[in-house]
Amino acid sequence: MVSTRQMTGATSDESNLHLYRVLPTTTSTPSSPSLMDLPTELLEHIFSFLGYKKIGHMRVLSRQVNHVCSSILNSTFQKLQNQMHTRFQNVKAKMPRRESARRNHPLACECDILETCYMRLSLLQMTFGKHIERKHCCFFPGGILDEVYSVLNYIRTSPALDRPYKVTDELFDLSTMAMEYFKEHIEPNLPDIAYFSKFFLVLCRTTKSFTALETSSSILSRDTSHSNSSSPPQSNMVLRKGIRKIKQGMKRYNNQLSVLRSELRTCKRKATEQTKTITEHQKLLAEQQKQTLEFANRLDETDKKNDELSRKFSTVLQELNKCKTELQYWRSKSPATTNCNPHGQFFLPHELQALGSQPVTSDDIEHTVQNRMALRTASHGIKKKQIDQISNYPTD
Repeated sequence: MVSTRQMTGATSDESNLHLYRVLPTTTSTPSSPSLMDLPTELLEHIFSFLGYKKIGHMRVLSRQVNHVCSSILNSTFQKLQNQMHTRFQNVKAKMPRRESARRNHPLACECDILETCYMRLSLLQMTFGKHIERKHCCFFPGGILDEVYSVLNYIRTSPALDRPYKVTDELFDLSTMAMEYFKEHIEPNLPDIAYFSKFFLVLCRTTKSFTALETSSSILSRDTSHSNSSSPPQSNMVLRKGIRKIKQGMKRYNNQLSVLRSELRTCKRKATEQTKTITEHQKLLAEQQKQTLEFANRLDETDKKNDELSRKFSTVLQELNKCKTELQYWRSKSPATTNCNPHGQFFLPHELQALGSQPVTSDDIEHTVQNRMALRTASHGIKKKQIDQISNYPTD
């Protein structure tokens, strides 16, 4: 892992690099040449034999060396982006379109490695690019460039490639640390990026449309051409160049505004679709809540019915117990008598005792109730016969 101090070029080798600085001395003669007297092209050619990490560290030597090293790092970074993009597209064109067939293809590992390198370079471009274009800073992490070239050399030399995540692990770590360090320590100190220039803002306040700008520029050009000779002729060229830059900026900003408007339309359309889906889901939820209330009411009704049935069953059991006690009483009073059921079958006392010892079922309950009714009618009939006999008995 590379520390943030090493990425920014502030390493422990700075003391050694200061020895290489070209300082004016009293002993040097005017005719003695120095390294900094060479042209910039020769210095770039000389520094190209070094690693990009060392080039990043050498930026602290002097302003001229910083200018040369920054140009080397920026140009190499841009060249690597274009190279990785073209190479990735070429390899991807050779791959099959079906995803299942790509996994077993011999170029699968190379395609994944190149895709990862291209994605990391694209993320670095998104982080550093806007500041590099405005010359606020340069692409200082040269170790990332060395790592990308080492990955390309590994792809070119090795016949059997390793897993992509093992090959690009170091590149992933270096790029992540570089972006985090840039956003935390360097970007806050850089000047703010003005997406609209001062000329454009002043022009928007004074003019209302692009046609007004064209008419004002034409009038200005005619006035300046017919003006007196006291104003220098170069002022007209400067004004025309400024107006041309303003026009170009307006065209660029109009394109950006059109893109933003299209994106806003798509966002509004998506928002309306989402609101429609939300209302539909709310309706479904309301219907489901109604159904749940209906099911809850049905469950309450069934619970009430079950309670009533349990109460009735308990009363039936109490009646059955009463019948059983009455049976035992009548059996003890008349042990020799026989009993009969509604079907005309007679039971002896020992049979009644056996029946009493059996478990009680619903059919038994019906039989016992019928037997009880038969016994009551039989007892009422016997009592009536006895009363009739007593009433018909002759008296002297």
